[in-house]
Amino acid sequence: MLAFTLPALLPLLVPVLALADLTIATDPAPADPTDLYNGDFIAPDLTFRKANARDDSQATFSGARSTLSVCGDYKPSDFGQSCTTAADPDGPGGTCCTDSPGGLFALTQFWDADETSTGPNNSWTIHGLWPDKCDATWEEYCGRNLTTIRSILVDNDQTDLLSYMDIYWKSDRNGDDYLWTHEWNKHGTCISSLKKACYTEPRENAGLVTYFQRAVSTFQSLPTYDWLAADGIVPKLNATYTRAQILSALTKAYGFTPVIKCRSGALNEVWYYYNSKGGVVDGSMIKTDAVGYAGNCNPTGIRYMPKYTVSPGPRPNPPTTDPTVPAIIGAPLSAAGIRGFVYPTYSNDTRENRACAWYKGTCAGYTSVKPPADSPAGSFQLKTNGGLCGILDTDNRLSCADTFTADTAAVFEFDDKGKMSIAGGEAFGSARVPGTEQVPVFWGSAQAVKFSLVYAPQ
Repeated sequence: MLAFTLPALLPLLVPVLALADLTIATDPAPADPTDLYNGDFIAPDLTFRKANARDDSQATFSGARSTLSVCGDYKPSDFGQSCTTAADPDGPGGTCCTDSPGGLFALTQFWDADETSTGPNNSWTIHGLWPDKCDATWEEYCGRNLTTIRSILVDNDQTDLLSYMDIYWKSDRNGDDYLWTHEWNKHGTCISSLKKACYTEPRENAGLVTYFQRAVSTFQSLPTYDWLAADGIVPKLNATYTRAQILSALTKAYGFTPVIKCRSGALNEVWYYYNSKGGVVDGSMIKTDAVGYAGNCNPTGIRYMPKYTVSPGPRPNPPTTDPTVPAIIGAPLSAAGIRGFVYPTYSNDTRENRACAWYKGTCAGYTSVKPPADSPAGSFQLKTNGGLCGILDTDNRLSCADTFTADTAAVFEFDDKGKMSIAGGEAFGSARVPGTEQVPVFWGSAQAVKFSLVYAPQ
């Protein structure tokens, strides 16, 4: 087996720490049928269910809704289902009890498995709860913007809720608190049944608290990871699935058709839709099909990438670059059978000036190979004398070995200068800059020394 080591990986180059398996909690477990917001009246003392945890040290959420809306003065039969002809925003309780104009709700989930993975490696995470005007349009930023979501939840005795959100409501950029603030300000403020006047005991930020409670409890009834896995759809570096396969698995489990979204050809989001009846505070959320948007995933060749995390480690020596050594300008591959080298290049357009000096002997050569038929246009696989090149499932290490097959080897895409990417991820790295010893190269931005790989045909 030829491992991609910084010295012997073509002239390869640079960064990173070891990747550690993230084994936190499993996907949220389905609640009991009476606790699913599926049209049954929800009792005010509903408790939120925890995910099935692998590790008892993981936080779980077990709070209870503490405020009730004015809709409790009426019977559930007094309200029509939002976004239907039975909906009457001018009826009992007004828009506190019949959500309008945003009466179609999307509970949206992330699968962040690219260069900045987030959340447990066996669970999707929360994106948000969005009110839609029943026609794929929506209002946004309908109230006063807030920037202190965490402190507001703490002040309202929602520490258990926050502990759960810290695991399952994650941002892959800008921080979790930023995402929570954005979701409330943009979407939560536009839910009519969460207005202050809708509560029997109106108090500041009651609607905000309910928004995050309702989003979490709804998420807990939607175990996307488990639903996909039940149909053999699991995160894997070198597998692809069809849009029909994914939608079939989710529709079978949920009972209605959701929306799936992809980023750079990889599965990234799922949106589940609901109508409300009796408002969001203590009414019902009723499952329904997606409306007006079909997602953006290609019919075939969809990747479902595994997540990874990074263990903290010592700060490495910085890479040494020489401004007189220009970046390698490669070229996209145009056919199978083309030989070339792979060079590491830094973001400032310089390359490591010790590239081939890291190797004992000559730099490794690579040959382009025609990829599987459902691969992206213009993509190729690579091989060396050791075999096809791929990513090891154990630690995301780049390796070339005869154990890889056409179905398991990595599929590389190339930009117009030959920069290489896998499933949209173009970050590579190593734990340190090598001296006399070879250093493994990993796919992803988790490593301490970061670089891109450029393919330069001979």
